[in-house]
Amino acid sequence: QLHGCLETVDRILGHSGSNSLELDMRHMSWVTPFTALILSNAIVQQEGRVVVHSPRGDNVRAYLNSIGFPMGKNSSSNMGCAIRHFSSDIPKASKNFFDVIEANFPQALNGNALKYMVSELLDNVEQHSSSTTTSIIAQYHPVKQCVDVGIIDNGHSIPSVFENHGLSFGEDAHAIRLDDLIHVGRTV
Repeated sequence: QLHGCLETVDRILGHSGSNSLELDMRHMSWVTPFTALILSNAIVQQEGRVVVHSPRGDNVRAYLNSIGFPMGKNSSSNMGCAIRHFSSDIPKASKNFFDVIEANFPQALNGNALKYMVSELLDNVEQHSSSTTTSIIAQYHPVKQCVDVGIIDNGHSIPSVFENHGLSFGEDAHAIRLDDLIHVGRTV
């Protein structure tokens, strides 16, 4: 599903015509939170030029509605945070996200580790990516006792930031290690 999703996102983001693009999801029998988040982020960037045909299956359609697909929503449920899109004021978005986590996730899951991870990711978006659209989702799965958190933005990646500053690397993992070294004050 992720492979097809990425192909669809390329088609959505590459669409430059004045007519709308159709996204036919009628035959989908399931969707992951991350696939929904990635597609939603691309649809929002196209500012209403994508027409979505919802899945026929009641369960999938209900799930997508509950998470605010495709345009996002500011409400939450006992499962967690629906898809939220923002273009600025990342500190406010972080606070809203943490409020949802505290209100809806078990106490053991809304502690410092989850907040620290999300804060670091959103700080990186704010400081380095030059993003115009950032999207986030979080869900708690009681049966599995796990949390899914997804954050995506349309800004620069770590490798592209390095390339823009004339630093070279072999693979994305190497760029991430370079980023870690630079942030702890070591020289490369």
